[in-house]
Amino acid sequence: MSYPRKRVALACDFCRQRKRRCDGRRPVCSKCEEAGADCRWQELPVQRIDSSPQSVDMATAQRLERIEALLEAHTATIDAIASMHSRLAMNGAVAPDGLPSTAGTRPGLGSAADYGADTAVSPATTRHSHPSIAGLSPAAAVVDAAVDVPPLTIPQKHQTSTNSLLTLPTIRSLLGDFPEDYFFRLESERTKFRRQYIHRLEFPPVRREITDPLVKSFYRYVYPSHPILDERTFLESYENILLRGPAPDLESALCLVIFALGSVASDPAGPEARDPSWAPGIEFFTPALEILTGEMTWFSKPSLLLVYGLIFAGIYSAFIAQPFHSWKLIHMASTHVQLLLPRLQDRSVDETVKSQINMACWSCYLIECDRLAELNLPRSGIESIVDRMAFPSPGNPPDVHRLSYLAEISIRRLLNRVHDSIYNVDGRSSVLPATLSSITSIHIDRLVSIASELDRQLLDWYDSIPDVIKPSLDTEPTVDDRQRILRIRYFATKHIIHRPFVLYAASLPESQKPPDLIVDKARVCIESCRLYLQNNGTILSRPSQYTWTMSQSSLGAVIVLTVASLSPHLRQFVPDIRSLQRLVIHNVERWAAPESSFESVTWIVDTMAKKTQFL
Repeated sequence: MSYPRKRVALACDFCRQRKRRCDGRRPVCSKCEEAGADCRWQELPVQRIDSSPQSVDMATAQRLERIEALLEAHTATIDAIASMHSRLAMNGAVAPDGLPSTAGTRPGLGSAADYGADTAVSPATTRHSHPSIAGLSPAAAVVDAAVDVPPLTIPQKHQTSTNSLLTLPTIRSLLGDFPEDYFFRLESERTKFRRQYIHRLEFPPVRREITDPLVKSFYRYVYPSHPILDERTFLESYENILLRGPAPDLESALCLVIFALGSVASDPAGPEARDPSWAPGIEFFTPALEILTGEMTWFSKPSLLLVYGLIFAGIYSAFIAQPFHSWKLIHMASTHVQLLLPRLQDRSVDETVKSQINMACWSCYLIECDRLAELNLPRSGIESIVDRMAFPSPGNPPDVHRLSYLAEISIRRLLNRVHDSIYNVDGRSSVLPATLSSITSIHIDRLVSIASELDRQLLDWYDSIPDVIKPSLDTEPTVDDRQRILRIRYFATKHIIHRPFVLYAASLPESQKPPDLIVDKARVCIESCRLYLQNNGTILSRPSQYTWTMSQSSLGAVIVLTVASLSPHLRQFVPDIRSLQRLVIHNVERWAAPESSFESVTWIVDTMAKKTQFL
């Protein structure tokens, strides 16, 4: 094992453990001075590890913790860049190409190259040679008193959703006008599912020959994404239910939800998935749901069992492609788990229980954020809660599933930062205009530095992933679905960071050529969209919690590619637009139940393909 270099910690141990904004002051930071704490600093080795599962140790876990430290430090850097751009613009120090000029800038600000004016195209290989953005060291960014660092949350109003892309003039000319809450309306009005399964409480047969395979299926297909339910503890409850039979209590409800998930996760999802009543495992889910909602309404004290039941009920709804129902259940889980937070400060509570509460919060965060990214729905407050919460433990010894879970949490946090930094229309210094169709060179000027910094953070995230779970950035087969999900998350984030460059370049007339830098960044977006679509077919081929999210993201990606294919400046980068459109239809149409957003996605893509075929 080699240690080629050292990376100085950007926050002291006290601030990092408590997720506080360390100002980097040595030898004692201001937070430690106020708290009377011992201010300690550590150097974090960047190292390579053996990629075999047997070799996963605490050093691997530290690499995942560094991801979180990087996000915390880079958050301040992004705000410093945005703030600095505003000041430079007012002082006339922004050059026509959108990069700060060397004249009139304060000491320490570099040339265009320092702002990440890279010309690399491949999302897998784009790198920035500068050690820090705009000559601002991370420490300098942290101590900037003018920077107000927000939590890593999705803004209430943002333009990252697929629905926002339907407002683009190019797309409106092809498809007509859509309401701004189009997909929300579709999903909230799907009444057939709701009416069919509301009836009195009846328990299905629970026998070992029926339920043993379902429990195995759960731990094979569902547990790796949310490793929050200890298998040994659950099996004790399972044996108890087999012995006494199900009853109207939380232990039974949790077991029934697990059976339902095991059933749907192992279903091949053939043509019957288009039937509105398709719901493998619904005979287990229905009584579980009635118990859970009853407990949620009439409970007398906070219960971790209830939180688990609601989380996995929300995941089950995602598996059967019911995103609105999934959000409602996760929203209930997110609000209820907050009642358990005082236990984290109670010294009499076992550390195992505290860890379970912590991981339940992070699972609520992951799922709720995936819904909020596409649907403008009420927040539960869980985003702000986890922003002050410790990162989940990777286990002792570290567990491969937990490591993947930590990596997915980290990139979800980074993606939230992208939403807030670029697409927030209510922010004090919004980068983009209120509508995506109004992007001008002024907005792009401000965006170049911020997008470069976010892209660097994404690469830092990827480089920090332990080898045992790190996916390659291509279309090659992965060891398992968890690696593929991390790869897909990478390309989705890359696409969203660079999307405005495609929209801007495509808005220009043929006589107005965009700068080479903008074209290069647009190419990164186009290639990221392509790789995203080429990778998610495996996940969309069978039930998963990502089905609806990926169908929406696929539509967003193919809209961006279609817009690029119609631009004289970008069409040469999308010669395969027809095959990519057909790929999206193929991946989504198996889920296209009548009146669903899946059906609408296939119609939109098919209509775009037909109307652009001869343009």
